[in-house]
Amino acid sequence: GLHIANSGNVGIGTSSPDSKLDVRGSINKIVYLRPSGGSNDDQPQIQAAIDALPDEGGIIVLTGGTYNIGDTIAISRNGVKLRGYGGNQK
Repeated sequence: GLHIANSGNVGIGTSSPDSKLDVRGSINKIVYLRPSGGSNDDQPQIQAAIDALPDEGGIIVLTGGTYNIGDTIAISRNGVKLRGYGGNQK
């Protein structure tokens, strides 16, 4: 849970934070991507985002649009999540 000490320090996962923000446990990294547009290949930006995630993984959010995938996307560890937001594309 969240704890705010009398000192003003904020703890997440601890009731006795040692600094202004003290987080005990893992933090999910979230990366938002947009399609490149046109006939551009979006695979390199998606793969680079996956590869840049920490060892415990994270979330890649593909915002609305059309993504062109010209090659394989490799997910080589656990904890990697791809999420997409669709919408009416014309």
